[in-house]
This record gives sequence, C-alpha cells and structure tokens, in this order.
Amino acid sequence: MFSGRIGVERQRLLEQYGGTPETENAVEQGLRWLSRQQGDDGSWSLQGPYEDGASRENRTAATAMALIAFTGDGHTHQAGDYRQNVEKGFHWLVNQQDEAGRFARKELSHHQAYTQAQASIALSECYALTGDPTLKEPAQLAIRYAEDAQGPVGGWRYSPGAAGDLSVTGWYVMALQTGLAAKLTIDRSRIDKTMDFLNTVQTDDDGALYGYLPDLEATAGMTAEGLLCRQYLGWPHDHQGLGRGVTRLANEWRFDSNDMDVYYWFHASQAIRHHGGSPWLAWNESMRVDLPELQIQAGPEAGSWDPQPDRWGKSTGGRLFTTCFAIYCLEVYYRHQPLYTASVVE
Repeated sequence: MFSGRIGVERQRLLEQYGGTPETENAVEQGLRWLSRQQGDDGSWSLQGPYEDGASRENRTAATAMALIAFTGDGHTHQAGDYRQNVEKGFHWLVNQQDEAGRFARKELSHHQAYTQAQASIALSECYALTGDPTLKEPAQLAIRYAEDAQGPVGGWRYSPGAAGDLSVTGWYVMALQTGLAAKLTIDRSRIDKTMDFLNTVQTDDDGALYGYLPDLEATAGMTAEGLLCRQYLGWPHDHQGLGRGVTRLANEWRFDSNDMDVYYWFHASQAIRHHGGSPWLAWNESMRVDLPELQIQAGPEAGSWDPQPDRWGKSTGGRLFTTCFAIYCLEVYYRHQPLYTASVVE
C-alpha cells in the first residue's frame, strides 16, 4: 500500500499518473512550511504561530495531520530530511494516548472522532513504513478503539457507538485499511459491516452518489468519500456505480481552483486516481497546474495555502488544515499503490 513513496517506484508512479516537477516542488515547499511551525514540544497547532489559524485549537489533530503529510512523502523518524520533526511529532502524539487507545479525549466532542481516526492513520502508516516495534502497541490500541467505536449499522460518528455519518466514517475506514496494511490485528467483520452503512447513505440505486446522512441529498464531497470507501472495501473496477460516480466527480464536480475545497479535493483525487483512465486525466490536468499555483510563494507563509478562499479552511480548519490537505492531494501520485491493475492512465 505504501511502497511507492520512495525510490524508483515513486518515480515510476509519478510518471505514470502525471506528477510533475511543479507538484513535487509544491510538496517540498509545503513540508518546509510545516517544519517551521512545529512547537518545541513536538506538536503542531491549528491556531498559530502562523497567520489565519483555526477558530478553535486542537493540537492532537494538527499534529496528526502534519505527520500524515510527512509520511505521505516518505519521511519517517528513521529516514528522510524531516526525520527529527517526525520523531518529535510521534513522541508527542504517542504520549497523548490513554490506556483505552484514545488520543482526543480533551478535544471538543465533535472533533474527537476525526482526531482519533487521523492519529490512528498517522501511527499505523509510520509503523507500516518502518516496522518500529515501539509504535506497534499504540497503533494496535488505536485500531482496537476504532473497532469498538463502530455504530450498530456499521458507521462512525462523533461518539463511540453512535449512528454514523459518512464524513467521519470515511476516516475510520482509512484507519482500519491502514492498520491492515501495517499487518496489525483487525476484525475483518468490522470492515465488511461498513458496506451496510454505505448502503444507507447512497442516494441512487447503483451507489454512484452519496449524502452525509441517510435521506440527505448527494454532494460532491460525500460522493468522493463514499466512492473511496467502496473502493477500499472491495468494489471491482468495473462496478457500474463506481464508474458513473467517478465520471461525475471528474466532469461535473471537476477540480475548480475558483471554488476551493481541499477536503473534497483530497477524497476525489484518491478515488479518481485509483479508478484511472480518462476521468483521472481530466481531473489531474487541472489539479497539477492549479493547486501549485494557489500556494503562497513569498513571505513568512511561503509554502502554505491561504485558508480564506477554502470552504472549510476559512470557517474551521485554518492555514495548517488547508496546507496539509493540499499536500495530500499533491502526494496522491505515490501516496498509495493503485487499487486496480486496470487503473493505468489511458
């Protein structure tokens, strides 16, 4: 799942899926900006010391998001130009975890589930990349917490056992899939059960479109997240709903730099890239040019992305959120191995 992040395989995937020197430079500049924001204790903040911070603090989420950006580019606490940043960050993050596996018990209630899943992804990714035995137990504890927090229909929401929403559920699906890739102990029935929840939030017969909750209309962001979940949970490349949904993302809800939504772009970039073909060519033709051009090029915030034009950055996430998600989008070429052999670019 993670073998494309370094070396020859990384270069192969970059060339195959249309990455460019400009996308690579934007990732590097973004990581440099993140490295400058790290606190002396190893954590990151959603509120500063940079401009345009978030409306509320959440150091656990900020640290997890920053670490995911670094590991997505192949940097760990054992290798890479930012290993000291990563080492300090994971040391801080692991120390936030309690005996039940929770990281975010002190955060706002509606932030806890997102934070928990993101911290679980960060830990599991680094363990998968390094095999460091000191990370195995905290990563396994986090996965066990995720399993126990699943709701009765198969989704996740703000509190353990609650009926799910698709936004939170997508993050937990990725946490469990990352745990699988790291060869942690996973109850596969928990992953399979998530298909039942996805059936409740699809808004059409073949599963091409998705809403946030059952009986809500489909949106671009939730459709991208729903389709990505379906891909990881086993839908084949030739599934009719998958093909129809991906085509709609690429053509109707296409990448538009004048309508900035990095949360949507993050999920859509992954789902469309895994599917490949003409939808990916159409999406990436814009993303690989326009997203680096949106990056701040000069001044103290050089390397970051301005949160003010972004749907969620300006109201909730702030500059670190916007920057991390933009980096994730530009790491998409090699962040994960493609799910389908048929997903080569046509």
